[in-house]
Amino acid sequence: MENETKKINEGQTEQSLPQFSHWKRRTALFLAGQTVSLFGSSLVQFAIIWYITLTTQSGAMMTISTVCGFLPQVVISLFSGVWADRDNRKILIVAADAMVATATFVLAMLFLSGFRDFWIIFLVSGVRSLGSGIQTPAVNALLPQIVPPDKIIRVGGINGSLQSVMFLLSPAASGAILSLTTIEATFFIDVITAACAITIMLVLKTPVHQKALEKQKGGYFDDLKAGVKYVAHNGFFRAFFLFFALFMFFVVPPAQLTPLMVTRTFGEEVCGGSA
Repeated sequence: MENETKKINEGQTEQSLPQFSHWKRRTALFLAGQTVSLFGSSLVQFAIIWYITLTTQSGAMMTISTVCGFLPQVVISLFSGVWADRDNRKILIVAADAMVATATFVLAMLFLSGFRDFWIIFLVSGVRSLGSGIQTPAVNALLPQIVPPDKIIRVGGINGSLQSVMFLLSPAASGAILSLTTIEATFFIDVITAACAITIMLVLKTPVHQKALEKQKGGYFDDLKAGVKYVAHNGFFRAFFLFFALFMFFVVPPAQLTPLMVTRTFGEEVCGGSA
Protein backbone atom coordinates (compact mmCIF):
# COMPACT_ATOMS: atom_id res chain seq x y z
CA MET A 1 0.00 0.00 0.00
CA GLU A 2 2.80 2.36 0.86
CA ASN A 3 4.55 1.55 -2.43
CA GLU A 4 1.37 2.27 -4.40
CA THR A 5 0.90 5.58 -2.59
CA LYS A 6 4.52 6.47 -3.28
CA LYS A 7 4.07 5.75 -7.00
CA ILE A 8 0.94 7.91 -7.13
CA ASN A 9 2.69 10.76 -5.37
CA GLU A 10 5.68 10.46 -7.68
CA GLY A 11 3.37 10.55 -10.70
CA GLN A 12 1.57 13.61 -9.40
CA THR A 13 4.84 15.35 -8.68
CA GLU A 14 6.14 14.49 -12.12
CA GLN A 15 3.04 15.86 -13.85
CA SER A 16 3.07 19.00 -11.72
CA LEU A 17 6.65 19.98 -12.53
CA PRO A 18 6.87 23.44 -14.15
CA GLN A 19 8.18 22.14 -17.47
CA PHE A 20 5.10 19.90 -17.83
CA SER A 21 2.47 22.50 -17.02
CA HIS A 22 0.07 23.01 -19.95
CA TRP A 23 2.16 20.44 -21.82
CA LYS A 24 -0.58 19.59 -24.34
CA ARG A 25 -0.91 23.17 -25.53
CA ARG A 26 2.84 23.71 -25.69
CA THR A 27 3.42 20.43 -27.47
CA ALA A 28 0.70 21.19 -30.02
CA LEU A 29 2.23 24.61 -30.74
CA PHE A 30 5.72 23.17 -30.97
CA LEU A 31 4.75 20.36 -33.34
CA ALA A 32 2.62 22.71 -35.44
CA GLY A 33 5.51 25.12 -35.90
CA GLN A 34 8.01 22.41 -36.76
CA THR A 35 5.59 20.68 -39.13
CA VAL A 36 4.94 23.92 -41.01
CA SER A 37 8.68 24.57 -41.20
CA LEU A 38 9.33 21.04 -42.47
CA PHE A 39 6.65 21.43 -45.13
CA GLY A 40 8.21 24.65 -46.43
CA SER A 41 11.69 23.16 -46.46
CA SER A 42 10.48 20.07 -48.31
CA LEU A 43 8.75 22.27 -50.91
CA VAL A 44 12.02 24.04 -51.67
CA GLN A 45 13.99 20.80 -51.72
CA PHE A 46 11.74 19.30 -54.40
CA ALA A 47 11.49 22.60 -56.28
CA ILE A 48 15.30 22.70 -56.58
CA ILE A 49 15.34 19.09 -57.77
CA TRP A 50 12.75 19.81 -60.45
CA TYR A 51 14.48 23.02 -61.52
CA ILE A 52 17.84 21.31 -62.02
CA THR A 53 16.17 18.36 -63.74
CA LEU A 54 14.18 20.43 -66.20
CA THR A 55 17.04 22.83 -66.88
CA THR A 56 19.87 20.36 -67.39
CA GLN A 57 18.45 16.81 -67.63
CA SER A 58 21.92 15.83 -66.43
CA GLY A 59 22.63 12.92 -64.12
CA ALA A 60 25.93 14.52 -63.08
CA MET A 61 24.19 17.74 -62.01
CA MET A 62 21.61 15.77 -60.07
CA THR A 63 24.41 13.87 -58.34
CA ILE A 64 26.13 17.10 -57.31
CA SER A 65 22.80 18.47 -56.05
CA THR A 66 22.16 15.33 -54.00
CA VAL A 67 25.63 15.41 -52.45
CA CYS A 68 25.26 19.10 -51.54
CA GLY A 69 21.83 18.41 -50.07
CA PHE A 70 22.80 15.45 -47.88
CA LEU A 71 26.53 15.37 -47.16
CA PRO A 72 26.65 18.54 -44.99
CA GLN A 73 23.74 17.20 -42.93
CA VAL A 74 25.51 13.87 -42.40
CA VAL A 75 28.74 15.57 -41.32
CA ILE A 76 27.17 18.14 -38.99
CA SER A 77 24.95 15.48 -37.42
CA LEU A 78 28.05 13.99 -35.85
CA PHE A 79 28.33 17.13 -33.72
CA SER A 80 24.78 18.51 -33.57
CA GLY A 81 23.61 15.67 -31.35
CA VAL A 82 26.27 16.65 -28.82
CA TRP A 83 25.26 20.31 -29.12
CA ALA A 84 21.65 19.37 -28.40
CA ASP A 85 22.80 17.65 -25.21
CA ARG A 86 25.09 20.43 -24.03
CA ASP A 87 23.50 23.68 -25.25
CA ASN A 88 20.15 25.47 -25.22
CA ARG A 89 17.98 23.48 -27.63
CA LYS A 90 15.53 26.29 -28.21
CA ILE A 91 18.33 28.58 -29.40
CA LEU A 92 19.69 25.82 -31.65
CA ILE A 93 16.29 25.32 -33.30
CA VAL A 94 15.68 29.02 -33.84
CA ALA A 95 19.21 29.62 -35.16
CA ALA A 96 19.02 26.66 -37.55
CA ASP A 97 15.60 27.71 -38.86
CA ALA A 98 16.81 31.28 -39.31
CA MET A 99 19.92 30.09 -41.18
CA VAL A 100 17.83 28.00 -43.58
CA ALA A 101 15.30 30.81 -44.12
CA THR A 102 18.04 33.38 -44.76
CA ALA A 103 19.78 31.16 -47.30
CA THR A 104 16.48 30.53 -49.09
CA PHE A 105 15.62 34.23 -49.09
CA VAL A 106 19.01 35.10 -50.61
CA LEU A 107 18.48 32.45 -53.30
CA ALA A 108 15.02 33.85 -54.08
CA MET A 109 16.37 37.39 -54.44
CA LEU A 110 19.20 36.19 -56.69
CA PHE A 111 16.72 34.32 -58.90
CA LEU A 112 14.52 37.42 -59.14
CA SER A 113 17.55 39.47 -60.23
CA GLY A 114 18.32 36.95 -62.97
CA PHE A 115 21.32 35.30 -61.28
CA ARG A 116 20.64 31.58 -61.62
CA ASP A 117 24.08 29.97 -61.71
CA PHE A 118 24.04 26.42 -60.45
CA TRP A 119 26.93 26.90 -58.06
CA ILE A 120 24.82 29.25 -55.93
CA ILE A 121 22.02 26.67 -55.88
CA PHE A 122 24.46 24.02 -54.68
CA LEU A 123 25.89 26.40 -52.07
CA VAL A 124 22.44 27.26 -50.71
CA SER A 125 21.51 23.56 -50.69
CA GLY A 126 24.59 22.90 -48.57
CA VAL A 127 23.69 25.67 -46.11
CA ARG A 128 20.12 24.39 -45.87
CA SER A 129 21.46 20.89 -45.27
CA LEU A 130 23.63 22.16 -42.41
CA GLY A 131 20.61 23.84 -40.84
CA SER A 132 18.55 20.66 -41.06
CA GLY A 133 21.38 18.67 -39.50
CA ILE A 134 21.44 21.03 -36.53
CA GLN A 135 17.69 21.42 -36.16
CA THR A 136 16.55 17.78 -36.28
CA PRO A 137 18.48 16.47 -33.23
CA ALA A 138 17.55 19.59 -31.23
CA VAL A 139 13.84 19.11 -32.03
CA ASN A 140 13.93 15.45 -31.01
CA ALA A 141 15.80 16.32 -27.80
CA LEU A 142 13.46 19.16 -26.86
CA LEU A 143 10.29 17.06 -26.84
CA PRO A 144 11.14 15.24 -23.55
CA GLN A 145 11.54 18.66 -21.91
CA ILE A 146 7.89 19.59 -22.46
CA VAL A 147 6.20 16.19 -22.66
CA PRO A 148 5.71 14.01 -19.54
CA PRO A 149 7.70 10.74 -19.63
CA ASP A 150 4.57 8.58 -19.78
CA LYS A 151 3.36 10.46 -22.88
CA ILE A 152 6.62 10.81 -24.81
CA ILE A 153 6.24 7.61 -26.85
CA ARG A 154 2.79 8.63 -28.06
CA VAL A 155 3.89 12.18 -28.89
CA GLY A 156 7.00 10.86 -30.64
CA GLY A 157 4.78 8.65 -32.77
CA ILE A 158 2.55 11.60 -33.66
CA ASN A 159 5.61 13.65 -34.59
CA GLY A 160 6.91 10.85 -36.80
CA SER A 161 3.53 10.51 -38.50
CA LEU A 162 3.37 14.25 -39.18
CA GLN A 163 6.83 14.16 -40.73
CA SER A 164 5.87 11.22 -42.95
CA VAL A 165 2.71 13.00 -44.11
CA MET A 166 4.71 16.13 -44.96
CA PHE A 167 7.21 14.11 -46.98
CA LEU A 168 4.34 12.49 -48.88
CA LEU A 169 2.52 15.75 -49.56
CA SER A 170 5.57 17.89 -50.38
CA PRO A 171 6.40 16.45 -53.84
CA ALA A 172 2.80 16.78 -55.04
CA ALA A 173 2.42 20.24 -53.51
CA SER A 174 5.73 21.39 -54.96
CA GLY A 175 4.74 20.20 -58.43
CA ALA A 176 1.34 21.87 -58.16
CA ILE A 177 2.85 25.17 -57.03
CA LEU A 178 5.46 25.12 -59.79
CA SER A 179 2.75 24.49 -62.38
CA LEU A 180 0.81 27.53 -61.18
CA THR A 181 3.54 30.02 -60.34
CA THR A 182 7.32 30.53 -60.35
CA ILE A 183 10.04 28.82 -58.37
CA GLU A 184 10.73 32.09 -56.54
CA ALA A 185 7.24 31.90 -55.02
CA THR A 186 8.11 28.47 -53.65
CA PHE A 187 11.25 29.91 -52.06
CA PHE A 188 9.24 32.65 -50.36
CA ILE A 189 6.77 30.08 -49.01
CA ASP A 190 9.66 28.45 -47.17
CA VAL A 191 10.75 31.81 -45.78
CA ILE A 192 7.22 32.46 -44.50
CA THR A 193 6.83 29.00 -42.92
CA ALA A 194 10.23 29.34 -41.25
CA ALA A 195 9.24 32.76 -39.88
CA CYS A 196 6.06 31.21 -38.44
CA ALA A 197 8.06 28.41 -36.79
CA ILE A 198 10.60 30.86 -35.35
CA THR A 199 7.82 33.07 -33.97
CA ILE A 200 6.20 30.09 -32.26
CA MET A 201 9.53 29.02 -30.75
CA LEU A 202 10.21 32.52 -29.42
CA VAL A 203 6.74 32.72 -27.85
CA LEU A 204 6.83 29.17 -26.52
CA LYS A 205 8.20 28.94 -22.99
CA THR A 206 10.60 26.01 -22.76
CA PRO A 207 12.94 25.53 -19.81
CA VAL A 208 16.64 25.06 -20.43
CA HIS A 209 17.61 21.47 -19.64
CA GLN A 210 19.83 20.86 -16.64
CA LYS A 211 23.00 19.88 -18.47
CA ALA A 212 23.04 23.15 -20.43
CA LEU A 213 22.97 25.05 -17.13
CA GLU A 214 25.88 23.14 -15.66
CA LYS A 215 29.56 23.66 -16.28
CA GLN A 216 30.50 21.09 -18.88
CA LYS A 217 33.12 18.50 -18.10
CA GLY A 218 35.23 17.52 -21.06
CA GLY A 219 34.92 18.68 -24.66
CA TYR A 220 32.56 17.97 -27.52
CA PHE A 221 34.74 15.19 -28.84
CA ASP A 222 34.63 13.43 -25.47
CA ASP A 223 30.83 13.28 -25.64
CA LEU A 224 30.98 12.25 -29.30
CA LYS A 225 33.38 9.40 -28.51
CA ALA A 226 31.18 8.29 -25.62
CA GLY A 227 28.13 8.21 -27.91
CA VAL A 228 29.92 6.25 -30.64
CA LYS A 229 31.27 3.82 -28.05
CA TYR A 230 27.81 3.30 -26.58
CA VAL A 231 26.28 2.54 -30.01
CA ALA A 232 29.17 0.23 -30.92
CA HIS A 233 28.68 -1.83 -27.75
CA ASN A 234 24.88 -1.91 -27.85
CA GLY A 235 23.58 -4.61 -30.15
CA PHE A 236 20.14 -3.08 -30.71
CA PHE A 237 21.38 0.43 -31.57
CA ARG A 238 24.23 -0.93 -33.68
CA ALA A 239 21.80 -2.97 -35.78
CA PHE A 240 19.31 -0.08 -35.91
CA PHE A 241 21.82 2.45 -37.22
CA LEU A 242 23.21 -0.07 -39.71
CA PHE A 243 19.71 -0.76 -41.03
CA PHE A 244 18.95 2.96 -41.24
CA ALA A 245 22.21 3.62 -43.14
CA LEU A 246 21.47 0.84 -45.64
CA PHE A 247 17.86 2.01 -45.99
CA MET A 248 18.93 5.56 -46.83
CA PHE A 249 21.63 4.28 -49.21
CA PHE A 250 19.07 2.38 -51.28
CA VAL A 251 16.14 4.82 -51.00
CA VAL A 252 17.74 8.24 -51.55
CA PRO A 253 19.19 7.66 -55.07
CA PRO A 254 15.90 6.46 -56.62
CA ALA A 255 13.98 9.23 -54.88
CA GLN A 256 16.36 11.91 -56.16
CA LEU A 257 16.66 10.52 -59.69
CA THR A 258 12.96 9.81 -60.29
CA PRO A 259 12.31 13.36 -61.62
CA LEU A 260 15.18 12.89 -64.08
CA MET A 261 13.71 9.60 -65.32
CA VAL A 262 10.24 11.15 -65.66
CA THR A 263 11.58 14.14 -67.58
CA ARG A 264 13.68 12.05 -69.96
CA THR A 265 10.79 9.66 -70.57
CA PHE A 266 7.79 11.98 -70.85
CA GLY A 267 9.36 15.37 -71.51
CA GLU A 268 9.16 18.70 -69.71
CA GLU A 269 5.41 19.09 -70.25
CA VAL A 270 4.76 16.54 -67.49
CA CYS A 271 5.50 19.30 -64.96
CA GLY A 272 3.22 21.82 -66.54
CA GLY A 273 6.07 23.54 -68.38
CA SER A 274 7.03 25.76 -65.43
CA ALA A 275 10.14 26.44 -63.37
